[in-house]
Amino acid sequence: MNDWKDQLKEAYQVIRDKKKALKPDTSTKFDSKINFKGRAGYNDTGIPLSPKTIKQKNKNKSMYAARARAKYWAAGSQLKNINDQRAAAAKAKYQQSANQDFKIQEPLDDCRVPYTPVQEPRYSPPVARKKVYNYYDPITFDDSVEVIPNAQDVEPVFKNKIEEEIYRLKNKK
Repeated sequence: MNDWKDQLKEAYQVIRDKKKALKPDTSTKFDSKINFKGRAGYNDTGIPLSPKTIKQKNKNKSMYAARARAKYWAAGSQLKNINDQRAAAAKAKYQQSANQDFKIQEPLDDCRVPYTPVQEPRYSPPVARKKVYNYYDPITFDDSVEVIPNAQDVEPVFKNKIEEEIYRLKNKK
């Protein structure tokens, strides 16, 4: 009985070795490169170098995101509970205001339209006013006329002849 089991085991090993020999080698020279942290296939800044490590990194990122999503949406999650409570409060508030605002009116026998006052908004945001910066004096128009008197040609009085000659040379008189 053990004979056929041993033969089966040997046959399996032969088939397995043949398939391994036929399988193409996908390893690259970067698979064996080790960075300073001891991770194979990554450079020192943490960037994956080989296709195998790129695929593994993408898989890790997607699994992390999936776990985070599952953790958030799990029943009893604190964030989900808070969001559900807020949504229920908003829904109740909206339904309450919707029921008060809209009332179905029965049609009137005559053609007159009933007066319905327009509801004012409950909250109106403050109007933002644009601040004006004036870097000049405002221009004002006066009807007044400014008169500047002409300077009189009066010969100055000099202390000595040197000052007089200097004055005449400057003014060419």
